[in-house]
Amino acid sequence: MLVARGPAYFKGTESALNLCVSVELMAFHSYIVAAEFHTRADAIEAMKQVVAEVTAPSLDEEGCQIYHWSQGADDPTLFLLYMEWRDKACFEAHIATPHVKHAEDRLKREKMLIEPAKEWHFYRLIDGPQGRGYKKL
Repeated sequence: MLVARGPAYFKGTESALNLCVSVELMAFHSYIVAAEFHTRADAIEAMKQVVAEVTAPSLDEEGCQIYHWSQGADDPTLFLLYMEWRDKACFEAHIATPHVKHAEDRLKREKMLIEPAKEWHFYRLIDGPQGRGYKKL
């Protein structure tokens, strides 16, 4: 629980007053997953095929907001998948789809990865381009 404290709470503490900002109670928005895939050097092209096969149907899924792949600038065997979903239920439905199961099976069958994929799960705290933390274009 976030508690907003007004200036009276910090009475006599100028540095605290300078740090005091309005705190908005916010609900979580968007379920975010980042996943790292480290492939064998001879599997880079095969991994790009997996990326191409899984991306289009994933973008068409209900609740998919962002589905973005990147390849390492210094290490071309490193792939990063960044996904944003409307909520956790949409993500869970995504990982149960045939195209994701097929991609996972291919990664295992062809032993493309040199280590297990890693995942990090987050909730977005501020939503939308008008929120703080977004650069205005």
